[in-house]
Amino acid sequence: MRTLLSIAGLSALALFLSSCDVGGISPIFPTPVSPNGKNIYDTYVGISIFAIIVFVGVEAALLWVVIRYRRSAQPAGYVPPQVHGHTGLEIAWTIAPLLLVLGIAG
Repeated sequence: MRTLLSIAGLSALALFLSSCDVGGISPIFPTPVSPNGKNIYDTYVGISIFAIIVFVGVEAALLWVVIRYRRSAQPAGYVPPQVHGHTGLEIAWTIAPLLLVLGIAG
C-alpha cells in the first residue's frame, strides 16, 4: 500500500511539474483578446487566489479534525459532544460565505 501511494504521489508531482511554464499568461485562464480582456483575466486570477486560500483553509481544518478525533486515539465507546441548534455556529456558517461572496463581488 505504501509503495502504491508513493508511486501515485510521484506521478502527481511529475504531472504538476510538467505543467509549469515560464512565459506568457497562464494557460489555465483565457488569453485576453478584447478591450476588457485584461480586466476579465484579473478577475479570474483574483477569484482563483481567493478560492485557493479558502480551499487550503478548509482542507487544513478537515485534516486537523480527522487527525485530532480519529477513533484510534479515543477510548472504546467514546462519543464526541453533539452540537444541535447552536445559534452562534449557524450564524457563523451563514455569514462567512456571505462575506466571501460580497468580497468577490466588491
